[in-house]
Amino acid sequence: MQRDPASVHNYIAVLDPEVTVIVDKSISRPLGESIRNQIVNMPDSGYEVIDRANMDKIFTEQGFQQTVCSQPGCAVELGKILGVGKIVTGTVSRVGQTYYVSISLINVENGKIAGIVEDTCKCELDELISVCRHLAINLIKTSNARKAAAEDAEITDGVSKKEVSLGLDFVAVHGGCFKMGYAESTEMPMHEVCLDDFNIGKYEVTQAQWEKLMGSNPSFFNNCPACPVENVSYDEIQEFIAKLNKSSIRTYKLPTEAQWEYAAKGGTNSLVLTGVKEGIWNKDTSGGKTHSVGGLNPNSLGIYDMMGNVWEWVTDWYSKQYNKQSLKKNPLGPDRGRLKVIRGGCWNSAGDELYLYIRKGMDPAVKNRSNGFRLVY
Repeated sequence: MQRDPASVHNYIAVLDPEVTVIVDKSISRPLGESIRNQIVNMPDSGYEVIDRANMDKIFTEQGFQQTVCSQPGCAVELGKILGVGKIVTGTVSRVGQTYYVSISLINVENGKIAGIVEDTCKCELDELISVCRHLAINLIKTSNARKAAAEDAEITDGVSKKEVSLGLDFVAVHGGCFKMGYAESTEMPMHEVCLDDFNIGKYEVTQAQWEKLMGSNPSFFNNCPACPVENVSYDEIQEFIAKLNKSSIRTYKLPTEAQWEYAAKGGTNSLVLTGVKEGIWNKDTSGGKTHSVGGLNPNSLGIYDMMGNVWEWVTDWYSKQYNKQSLKKNPLGPDRGRLKVIRGGCWNSAGDELYLYIRKGMDPAVKNRSNGFRLVY
């Protein structure tokens, strides 16, 4: 099939995932269809998906029999036959009763993997189909985020500043007063706090975004560009922010503890005390690793992973007497201290850490695989 060379990169083909010998091969096609249909129905995906009938027709005309392939080289060959710029392919395997699903987006021109997402499922076929649909969304988001991170955006404020485009996405949070803390807490008893409007990261900052700006990826789980960057200290994050702000018309920073909690509660006086265990990446659900940002349901403001995935650094110095050392209006926490605050729990958090009011203090020079961050402006 001949396509306009200038637009070939916008065409995408979805192959059925390759299944292992212990997996029923009949599930390959319905899983492939679920991925294809999800991408077709994604608003603003940026791709035109060729349908199954056209694929089958082209393969028949070309006498090409193998239409399931998870290896980049084979996928590239199929992509060239189909006349597309990208190929989606994947694998499905099983250990015991648990399925392991991985799908990739491969660039036909250079054979490189433009994105890869993975998940597990101890489930029946219907739920496995749902997992594949969910992965398809994450895959396209990952690809588009990396594409944005590869391009420089010209942002002019009168002095011709050039900002590296990291594909950062923010949610506007309307200010107001809310009850911060928890009534039965001695460390942070419930007290009223009022905040001005602010914008907070829709997602935790990712490995791809960090690497684009800083030139390296410090993460322990470093094979996932769309996963949150971790293994970064508070001090290193300040270097990241300073470098970003040098070329930006905005002034980015970490959220204050009050901003973080207000956003986590959905900008309300919510008294929600626990995270939804099935809706966050924690010790019971994560499989012992971080996951792509935005992979689970957002809160009521449309912000993802406020609980779980990685602990998030905030600006405040840690104190066990928070409310006695902070103003009611736009509090910044104590003036000084030894530790900085982290909030939100992580991929390895047990039940006693999965509460919106839980806070920890950590040396700002410490970095580990559980700590990441999001930005505000």
